[in-house]
Amino acid sequence: MQIHKTKLLATASMVAFLSACSLTSEPLTNEDTTISAEQDLQKMFGDNEAINGELTLSDAVARALMYNLDHKARAMEQALSVSQADLEKYELLPTLTANAGYSHRSEYNATNSQDVGSSTPPGAYSYSADKGMVTTDLTMGWNMLDFGVGYFNAKQNGNRALIAEERRRKVIHNLVKEVQRAYWRMVAAQKLETRVKMTITNAKRALAQAERVELERLRAPEESLRYQKRLLQNLRQLETVNQELATAKFELAALINVAPNTSFRVALPAEETLDVPKWEASVADMELLAFHNNPDLREKMYLTRISLDETKKSLLSLLPGINLDYGRNYDDNSYLDENRWYEFSTAISWNIFNVFKLPARMKFSEANERLAEVQRLALRMAVLAQVHVADRQYYSAVQKFEQLNKLYNVDKRLTFHLSKRQNNTSQGVLDRISQETATIASELMRYQAYADVMASIGQIHSTLGIGIVPQGTQADNVPSLSKAVAQAMSDWRTGKAITATVQSMHKIVVQEEKRNAPETEVANSAEQVEKLVDQQMTDTGESQVKAQAETPISTPVKKTPTAETEKRGAEKSNPVKPVEKVIKTKPLYVEFKLNNGPGTPPVYNLKLACGSLKTDVEKDSWVELSGKDEDGLNRVGWIHKIYLMQGKLECKKLQALQS
Repeated sequence: MQIHKTKLLATASMVAFLSACSLTSEPLTNEDTTISAEQDLQKMFGDNEAINGELTLSDAVARALMYNLDHKARAMEQALSVSQADLEKYELLPTLTANAGYSHRSEYNATNSQDVGSSTPPGAYSYSADKGMVTTDLTMGWNMLDFGVGYFNAKQNGNRALIAEERRRKVIHNLVKEVQRAYWRMVAAQKLETRVKMTITNAKRALAQAERVELERLRAPEESLRYQKRLLQNLRQLETVNQELATAKFELAALINVAPNTSFRVALPAEETLDVPKWEASVADMELLAFHNNPDLREKMYLTRISLDETKKSLLSLLPGINLDYGRNYDDNSYLDENRWYEFSTAISWNIFNVFKLPARMKFSEANERLAEVQRLALRMAVLAQVHVADRQYYSAVQKFEQLNKLYNVDKRLTFHLSKRQNNTSQGVLDRISQETATIASELMRYQAYADVMASIGQIHSTLGIGIVPQGTQADNVPSLSKAVAQAMSDWRTGKAITATVQSMHKIVVQEEKRNAPETEVANSAEQVEKLVDQQMTDTGESQVKAQAETPISTPVKKTPTAETEKRGAEKSNPVKPVEKVIKTKPLYVEFKLNNGPGTPPVYNLKLACGSLKTDVEKDSWVELSGKDEDGLNRVGWIHKIYLMQGKLECKKLQALQS
């Protein structure tokens, strides 16, 4: 019987081994690729709304936001990151494990025993368990170390979800810029298509006539060849324009996720609607907006959070691990007195050598924090440069468009005058073809220049982090989204988007200053008391100080009857005591990063007294700042206005805490 069971087990093992070795990969067949292609095409274009009528710029942007596949991929990445963050929260819960099992032995688990050091033969065999047993348990377990690690994992995944949102914003900004450029190229192609083909036809007809004239020797060979050369040059220029315009439709179709063979047209704007966007925001305000809203900066700050949480998580892993388990158990063994029971256990484990890792971990943590700070500052500098570069590119694009617009108007008038002439000679035909070619080329360059202007506007808004659609906009179809996009693009062209965002930023700063205003006034009154006390002690002596110092102290910003009563009691008991408190106030120091010049390294980290800060020369967005350090030495350097404002706000907070 035993031999039979062994053979059966060996046979089953051999069958399993041979089955595993016989697995082979099957290559794709033509049927598989055909089915996959049909399904993918249906998914790519099947759910898209059909284009009705001519496509406006806002419609094109709206369709790109809804149907562009790259944007959809980024949106799915964001949704996946949010789902991962939600999933990670469940890792903070304790584990609740249910186990059930059945075991069976062919023979009883019989044993005997013998006393240590005894020569007495062992007694009879005995057993305390059935041949077959059913066991179940429900156990709740919690590892405190795993809970801490899971907490930081949840925070990191939450920041990764926010990073996905910032990356999606960048994709939207780039998508809008590309759609605008492709749209204006298609406007030029659609407007010039007929004229280009007609001019090419006329040039080819004139070239054929010139070749016949040369063969028949009706004109001098040199004159005929020069005539053909100019015609060929015009044809080459027209063919170049035609080839450049031929791809505009396919580029726009790919961006708005329309099948390339789809027939659609764009709405041609009137010539007078090619206005140049303008706004009144200064470069300093644009720098402030970029520091608050730029997607790259915000992504870097989230990455810094993740890096710091990773450091904390690594330090946490050096601590001991504590396991807590509590559960309900069942065993149907008939030899047990109680088949059901509760069980509680705890255990602690710690790698003693982790103690030696702690100094290295701390050094790594400090180096990681310094690296994150330097990277953030480097990125801020890059963003500042982006603001200035985008601003300069905008003005250069506007200047180029205005020049090409004038050139187009001149060529347009020349074409009009030449078309009125009744000159059908070969020279007259050549002049008309050449001028029509020049007009087509100048009009194409005009639209391209305007596309560059709009692209520069998009680059500025992208750098400043101002989206094309306000947050919270709900749109489930193209018309409603197109309406919101049209309003947003109107705000872009008029500068309203930047101006409104700047005003909201200024309101936040004013509210912050108002919130800190009472503490600032109290601190200023304390400084006035200190100056008054010093002056009176010099002139009249300490006895007169006690009488004159009481009046400034009794004028705080806010008064209550209780406060007045307490003040009078304090004046009667010890009128000099409040004055002594003001005199002994220590100066407050805040760290500033000063440069040798505007944006010129090296950078010095200096702690300057808040009461000694003075500003002198301003250059662009930089200010020359002077103040006394902790040694009483006067320090001078250059600092950006944004960092200066942050330092002053920190001084106000410290003054409020001190008061």
